[in-house]
Amino acid sequence: MSDKLSNFVLSGDFEEAKKYYQNTIFKSFSDDLISTAFDNQNISNYTLVVSLLLQEANAQLHELAFSLLAQPLCHTEGAYFASVYHARKAVELTDYKNVKYMENLLFLNIVPDKVVSDEEAREIAKKIHSLDCKNELANELLNSNS
Repeated sequence: MSDKLSNFVLSGDFEEAKKYYQNTIFKSFSDDLISTAFDNQNISNYTLVVSLLLQEANAQLHELAFSLLAQPLCHTEGAYFASVYHARKAVELTDYKNVKYMENLLFLNIVPDKVVSDEEAREIAKKIHSLDCKNELANELLNSNS
């Protein structure tokens, strides 16, 4: 199905892409879009998610926008700087209760652009630790900054 989604995205047919989104389980849609973005490296994949966010702002879509920018599109200039907005928004929308989304912020602390400061990363690690005291990423960061 990702060929279909890729065709919609690359032809700019976001209406059909949105129908695909609405008629697909979110995980499948997300996996297809990320796979498509790895294949074609086109910023239109991200633009599709932004258009979906304009209709329905939710944490899953923000996390998908983050994932596109931080993974397949990370070589696009400014991608990490744009991804931090989506990572923070996903965390806010889940009221700092989703460990996976908070881990995205820790990731942005170690990328070459280091768009999340050590101070912010430490605060996020503490929040993760309060939810999951065995979380390896949080513990590693907290132990390295002791």
